[in-house]
Amino acid sequence: MSCPSLVLCSVLAAALAGAVPSIPALAATAPGTPAQTFAQPANAALHENAVEIHDFEQVPISLRQAITTAEAASRAKAVDARFAVENGAPFYDIKTFGNGALWEGRIDARTGQILGTPLTTPQARLSDGQLTQLHWLEDTGAMPLRRAVAIAEQQGGGKAINSVAISHQGKLAYATELVKNGTLERISIDPQNGRILARRAIRPGGTEMGSGSSLPPAPTATLPNGDSTDKSLGVAPPGASLENSPPK
Repeated sequence: MSCPSLVLCSVLAAALAGAVPSIPALAATAPGTPAQTFAQPANAALHENAVEIHDFEQVPISLRQAITTAEAASRAKAVDARFAVENGAPFYDIKTFGNGALWEGRIDARTGQILGTPLTTPQARLSDGQLTQLHWLEDTGAMPLRRAVAIAEQQGGGKAINSVAISHQGKLAYATELVKNGTLERISIDPQNGRILARRAIRPGGTEMGSGSSLPPAPTATLPNGDSTDKSLGVAPPGASLENSPPK
């Protein structure tokens, strides 16, 4: 996800860099280059609106089902999962990491089928910051993202619409946004032990209840031609490949 300004990016970078040196800080991203970080800022709501929430409540496929499908297809572990609607078609954008690559694909929220051709980016084309965070999730025994979703749904009593890695007080965490009776709640979970780190109600449109601040819009997902417009990854770098079959 892109920062709204270089000044804000610099402030966030300085704050996080001083907190936990082992986790790369947020940094500004030049157009056409991979982002320097994988995790989202802790307060970066994914900006669902009332129409999108309504569409989400109608789909039969859950976020966890979409994650399972993506993990089976990519033979890797999900690290980012989001609901979106494009041209009236609801889908989940799922990213997985493993087998030396970051995989991104769309899962039809009505049928559970993979849409189009997933995008696979070799880890050699990812930034050092992304790799450090992705390997941290992979190597430290962090629970699967789908498990964090299950915990959030159990605790919040809603249906998960998104689940992403965030920077929480200088450490990585999973943040899951839940929809319940047309309302949004974000539950942040420690990926090491499943402990609830924070809970916040969110107004449709991405404003945290009580925060008084408007948050940036969510990045879009994979385009029909396979390009990624997700600003947490930047424009698909040279070396990214489109594959119809799962990585071996």
